[in-house]
Amino acid sequence: MSYLGIVSRQTVNIVSKALMTPVMPLQFFMDAPSQTHVYCLQQAYDILCQDGKDDVEAYFRPFDRWLRKGSFWADQGWRNVCHYFFASKQLQARS
Repeated sequence: MSYLGIVSRQTVNIVSKALMTPVMPLQFFMDAPSQTHVYCLQQAYDILCQDGKDDVEAYFRPFDRWLRKGSFWADQGWRNVCHYFFASKQLQARS
């Protein structure tokens, strides 16, 4: 698959890493992970309960720690620039 029909996704990834790696230490100070996703997650729990979906809230609550860790992971480094995640690539890498 190509990016705008000109450059491959692999090329975009390589160039992006080359540009972002030297300034990565600054990113922590400029755009550190925030509590935004934690707040959104808590709001989701509250809304589920308010809507009478206590069973759904109870299903997700045991995974709260991992959901929070995942949201912080998504905000680390330059991942939070556009939150891209290709599940198919992750699954292939772990196989």
